[in-house]
Amino acid sequence: MAKQSDSNVGCFATVAVVLVLGVIVKFWPIIVGAIVIALVVWAITAGTASAKASRERRREEEARAAKQQRIDTVGPRAIARIDGAVAAAEQVARSEAAKAGWLGDVDFSSDLAGITDSFAQAYALRGTAARLAALPRPNDDDRRLLADAQRAAETLEAGANRRVDLIAQCAAEADLVDQSLRQDREDALNDAERARLHSELHGMVYGVEASMPSPTGDSAADRVIARVAGYHEVKAQVDAAREQGFG
Repeated sequence: MAKQSDSNVGCFATVAVVLVLGVIVKFWPIIVGAIVIALVVWAITAGTASAKASRERRREEEARAAKQQRIDTVGPRAIARIDGAVAAAEQVARSEAAKAGWLGDVDFSSDLAGITDSFAQAYALRGTAARLAALPRPNDDDRRLLADAQRAAETLEAGANRRVDLIAQCAAEADLVDQSLRQDREDALNDAERARLHSELHGMVYGVEASMPSPTGDSAADRVIARVAGYHEVKAQVDAAREQGFG
């Protein structure tokens, strides 16, 4: 009996294998096509991801190179001042006051270029002066020239800082004008709403006054009260007469 059972299992397994092979052979072109399509899609996806990663790395490298070039040109301390001036100039350009024409020409490109150039010149002066000061046995000419370079660098930096502060002040003033414009709009809306409500309330108040009944006018309530008073008066007379009759 066990041998017959094993024989049946083997028979079924053989049939299953044959069926599977038959399906594979029949649909082999479709299977191969699906595999090819999957490989092509994978290759395209991988290539796209690789290209995107490459572009991102290139942008990062370019950004680092540009940042380092700025540091080499103006020095690390001046970068924050220049970036602050750029941000303030952009704030002015975005302001409602500028867009409405209240501020006139808000192109600070020449100012920003001048600020950058002044800081660059001051940084170059200080760098060259530092190399001269590092030479051994300085003489009187060295000391005079170094003092002149120090004064020139300070003058350049002071002028650049004044222009930075002036652009920052422009941004602050533009913000104040924007606040004033917003307040004017709010006041105009409030005035319009106040006028509308005055008109509406005026009509309601005087409409109520016009529709109010006259104090001397006739009404169901007045009639009922009068009838009740008449009832009490008649009843009082009847009671008085009854008392007199019994008396």
